[in-house]
Amino acid sequence: MGVFRPSWLSGSIAALALGVLAGSAAFAEVDSNGYPPELNYVLNCSGCHMADGSGAVGIVPSFRGHVARYLAVPEGRDYLAQVPGSAQSLMSSRNLAEVLNWMVQTYDPEHLPAEFVPYQEQEVARLRREPNSAPSAVRTRVLAKLGPGPGAGAQALPASIGGSDAVSAIAQAAPAPAAFAICAACHSVSLTGEHSIGPNLRGVVGRRAGTAPNFSYSRALRESGIVWTKSELDAFLTNVAAKVPGTLMAFNGLPDANDRQAVVDYLATLQLP
Repeated sequence: MGVFRPSWLSGSIAALALGVLAGSAAFAEVDSNGYPPELNYVLNCSGCHMADGSGAVGIVPSFRGHVARYLAVPEGRDYLAQVPGSAQSLMSSRNLAEVLNWMVQTYDPEHLPAEFVPYQEQEVARLRREPNSAPSAVRTRVLAKLGPGPGAGAQALPASIGGSDAVSAIAQAAPAPAAFAICAACHSVSLTGEHSIGPNLRGVVGRRAGTAPNFSYSRALRESGIVWTKSELDAFLTNVAAKVPGTLMAFNGLPDANDRQAVVDYLATLQLP
């Protein structure tokens, strides 16, 4: 059965794809789903990182003039495939390998190592089986190894996302369970309260839904009347849309009860100072 897309959505995707294709070199090989890597990037990555790879200042890192620097150290190469946005994406491992190769060559050719070996399907399949549960801490370590340069200054993420000493210390003191990796793609746990794409989750247990300061929640969540007890969080993570109809959170939920328990128990340890 084919996937129905409204005409306006198809037109928007096509426009984004044309914009990316017009500004990059053509790649002859197509991916296993029949799409070239440029289009797979648009469909799977551009929602956060933008069609031109520019990201969003203070929220989502830019790839431009920066992303290939990670390839200079083995941990950085692994990071690009293990960060939750990659590891948890719906792309096949072959598609993801092709997109990563396209990204580093298109958005940061200046820092591409002379001896660069393209990502392969088998390598990516192995790496994404172990996604980063504390990506901000890993990113901090990688940038420390890389030293000053793009991504360490103006393009670096704020402490809540990019990894401050405080966040690293949190990751060491209360290791996040593997199931939290998909949450960490959009939520920070910063001591200082900064938000990411989603609201900061530190202190969420015991908090009334939709009330974290300085975050724009959906009306559905603000008016839900929920107080986030552990049982309410478990119900929410079981089926997000059923628990709060109309929420803007684009996440189906965690089907495994043990995963939900691990995530909820972890969140309960994240108290505000």
